Amino acid sequence: MINNPYNINSPVTSSQFYGRTELLSSTLHLFASFSQNAITIFGRSRIGKTSVLQELAAQLFHGGHLPIYLALKDKAHLSPDQLLQLLINLIADVLHLPASDRQSSSPADHFQRRFLPQILGKIDPQRLILLLDDIDLLKNDVEVDQLVTYLQRLIVYEQSIAFIFSTSTKFQDLPLSFQRVGKQVRVEELDLLKPEETRALILEPSHNTPIRYSSAAVETVATLSAGHPYFTQLICHKLFEAALKNNKTQIDQADVENILPLILQESTPEFERSLAGLSDQQMKILAATGYLSAQNQLITHTRLREALHKYRIDFEERELGQTFNELRQREILRSNIQHEGVIFTVPLMANWIVKQYPVNSKVNAAFIKNFKKFSRKLTFWLLEK
Repeated sequence: MINNPYNINSPVTSSQFYGRTELLSSTLHLFASFSQNAITIFGRSRIGKTSVLQELAAQLFHGGHLPIYLALKDKAHLSPDQLLQLLINLIADVLHLPASDRQSSSPADHFQRRFLPQILGKIDPQRLILLLDDIDLLKNDVEVDQLVTYLQRLIVYEQSIAFIFSTSTKFQDLPLSFQRVGKQVRVEELDLLKPEETRALILEPSHNTPIRYSSAAVETVATLSAGHPYFTQLICHKLFEAALKNNKTQIDQADVENILPLILQESTPEFERSLAGLSDQQMKILAATGYLSAQNQLITHTRLREALHKYRIDFEERELGQTFNELRQREILRSNIQHEGVIFTVPLMANWIVKQYPVNSKVNAAFIKNFKKFSRKLTFWLLEK
């Protein structure tokens, strides 16, 4: 039985991890030289932050450090004392410490005054490196502010400890306590994979299977995903699944096109999450933007105005500019380096927009709404007569 080698449900490490070579190398070098003891990794949803942190933890361990990884995604409800106790337990488990070294009625005081000095002395000359994933999910209150202030002191005064934070929230949008910490840390942004990294992510997982990709199929997958790790894996996962089902040993461009409706359906939760909070008017403008992209037209203000007029979508110039800025801030759109205008960060999303929010349906909905208003006015006028 051949297993599907493309992982879409959990973080990847080791042989399943592709790309991010420069980030991994620079981080390992910084921590080895003690020239930096805190890094924040920022990236949008599903860009691979957790995979990067877990890969860093594995490489830091092999480099002679003591990395402790803590996912905060499902722990936002915990108090600072509970979080510190969790950290104490994780570190104690790795070092096989007895229960007497773990428990205290005041975890914060115990961690600072007794546990931490004991650990640092025990692992010297190793370095304790705490990897805190999704730190922006911690609730913003006085207690958490005190915890963050304590972490800030450790970053400034304790070089034997290093921190790697990850966040989906941009630095300027974090609570002030986190921003104060940010002044002492180096910020790295996870962007899309480079073309050669995307190609490796498409081809190498299936290397030990009978299934291969044509050059055109690789190009089409890379174009649709633009190097977004999750969407690259999602497309390849479904292609590989279909190839197994149909007893095919080569995936061609036609296979990518045939599987696209399923990919768009599977992508819905992620795309809807990225659009949450947009107004109806912004969605109409985005629908017209998707239409231009689907027509392989460069997205500029001029062409977007023409499309909005063509489909009789009312808009104000100020609103158009605000929508463009909002979509850029959310990284749904980005500047086109080669030409004037913008492009979809992940072209697959343009296909999804066209399917979910076709421009014609927006026009029809507006027409029906206006027609109903007109019908009511006409009815009242006839009754008055």
